Amino acid sequence: MHGYYCFLLSTHRPAIVVLLMSMVNEKQPFILRCAVLYCFQCFLFKNEFGQAQLIQTLLPSSAEVTSLTCGQLLCGGLFSADPISNWFSSVALSHGIIENPAEKEQLLKVLLSTSVGATPISLLHQCSLLLQQNTEIQSKLGLLMLLSMWLSHCPLAVAQFLSIPSNIPFLTAQAGSTEHDDNEELVQGLCAFLMGICVHFNDNSVPSFSKENLCQIILKRIGLEMFLDKLGAVSKHEEYSKAAKHPQIRPAHHDQLLLDHEFCRLFKALEGMIGKSVSPKMDFLNGAEVPDSVLVLQYKELIREQDAKLQVLENELETLRTSEKISLQRIADLESMVTQLKDENVLLRAHANTNGGDFGPNLGEQLDYWRNECDRWNTECRNIARIKDEEINTLRAARPQIESATESANGKSFFNQPRSGSFEGGVVAGENEVRGRGEETAEAR
Repeated sequence: MHGYYCFLLSTHRPAIVVLLMSMVNEKQPFILRCAVLYCFQCFLFKNEFGQAQLIQTLLPSSAEVTSLTCGQLLCGGLFSADPISNWFSSVALSHGIIENPAEKEQLLKVLLSTSVGATPISLLHQCSLLLQQNTEIQSKLGLLMLLSMWLSHCPLAVAQFLSIPSNIPFLTAQAGSTEHDDNEELVQGLCAFLMGICVHFNDNSVPSFSKENLCQIILKRIGLEMFLDKLGAVSKHEEYSKAAKHPQIRPAHHDQLLLDHEFCRLFKALEGMIGKSVSPKMDFLNGAEVPDSVLVLQYKELIREQDAKLQVLENELETLRTSEKISLQRIADLESMVTQLKDENVLLRAHANTNGGDFGPNLGEQLDYWRNECDRWNTECRNIARIKDEEINTLRAARPQIESATESANGKSFFNQPRSGSFEGGVVAGENEVRGRGEETAEAR
C-alpha cells in the first residue's frame, strides 16, 4: 500500500483526485474507502463552488482532457462491477447536487457513451438503466438515493425521468412487490419514495405521466395503503435510524452500507408531503373540497390529543421511575441486612463451636443470658469506677488538712520530701505514710 500511495503522489494529481482513486478501488481497505467518502462529503458540504467544479468535470468540453478528473472517477465507479464502488460513487455524486437546483439541471446535460461508436445517452438515462439491470442491493440503493436527490425540487429532472418509458413501470412493480426480506423492503420503500417525488414535483409536462395519472397508477396498481406502508417502512428500518443520527459513515461491515445521512434528511423532509400528494383529497357530502383551514384544525386537534396522551405517559413514566428508585433502595437495604445477619450467624456459630454449644431450640435463651451477663458486668464496672473516683476526690479534699497537721508536727511538709509514686497514683501508700509519721511525732513529744 505504501508503494501505491507513493505512485499516486508522484503523479502530481490534485489531492481530491488521489482520494477518489482510492475510494473507487475495490482493492483498498473498506474503512479507508469510507473515510475518503466522508472527506469528500465534508469538502462539498455547503460548498456551491466545489459542487460546480465537480459537475463541470462531467460536462462536455471542447478541450482535450489529458488527466483523470473527479467526474470520470465517479462515473467509472457507477459502472463498476463492484457494488460497493457503485454505492460510494452514487452517494458522492449526490452530494454534488444537494440543495443546488442549478447543478441538478446542469447534470442533465451530461452525456455518456457506453461503447465506441454507440450513441451517447444522458447520465440520468444511464442511471435508470443501471437501476433496472442491477441485482445487487447496495447498487440499487445507491442509485435510488442519487435519483431521489436529483429529482427532488427539480421539475425539469422529473420530466426527463418520466420521459423514459420503462421507469414508471419498474418503480410500480418494485413498490407493489410483496417480498419480505428486510433489505428488499428498503429498496421497495425507496422506489415508492422516488415515485412519490415524481408526483410531488411533477409539472405535468409529460402528459402520459401527469400528476393525476401517476396518482391513479398508485391507487389502482399498487394500492394507496400498500404504497404508504412501503414508504413508512423506510423510516422504521434499523439502518435508517443509524444513518439519520450520524453524518459519519460507521458500518462495521460492508453489508451495513445501505443509507446515507443526507438522504435520510431528505426523506424525513419529503415523506409527509408525498403522502399528502398521492392521497385523494377529502370531499364534503355535497362534493365541495375540504378547505385547508378545516384540515389544519383537524391536525391541531389530533396533535392536542397526542400531546395529552404523551403527557399522561410521561407522568406514568416518572411515577414508575420513582417507584423503581424506592424499590432499588429497599433491595439494597435488605441485601445489606442479609449480609449483616449472615456475618452475625457466622460469628455465633464460631462462638458456639468454640464453647461446645449448639444451635438448638435454646439458642435465643443463650443469647439473652449472655447479653444480660454483659450488661451486669458493665454495670458493676461502672459502679467500681464511680466508688474509686469518690475515694480519690475525698483524699484530694483532705490533702490540705493532712499537710497542715504534718507541718505543725515536724516544721516542714512531708509532701516536699522526695518519695516514690504520685499522690494520685499511690493514695493508700501515702495515707499509711502519714499515719506512721504522726505516731513517730507523738512518741517524740
